Amino acid sequence: MTPDAINELIDECIDDLCDDDVNRGAESLTELAHLWAQSGLGQSSFENTRHFIINNALERLGTQATPFINLKLQAAEQGLRERRNTSGRH
Repeated sequence: MTPDAINELIDECIDDLCDDDVNRGAESLTELAHLWAQSGLGQSSFENTRHFIINNALERLGTQATPFINLKLQAAEQGLRERRNTSGRH
């Protein structure tokens, strides 16, 4: 994955987190987390990027959007947990 592709995904994730559709932001963050893990960039690197994405979304929407963004983050994290818990089960 090239640096330009990573930057594009980050920009998409910010856009999706700002979108009115809760699921869109959650799915985008989940996809980014999976790609990050596959690329071997490390959890610390992902956490820094996640904070960057959240801060940029809050800058764009204003601090009044914090509860909305937190809802999206909770949905994304729940989705990741569910996938981890069901992966390997057939």
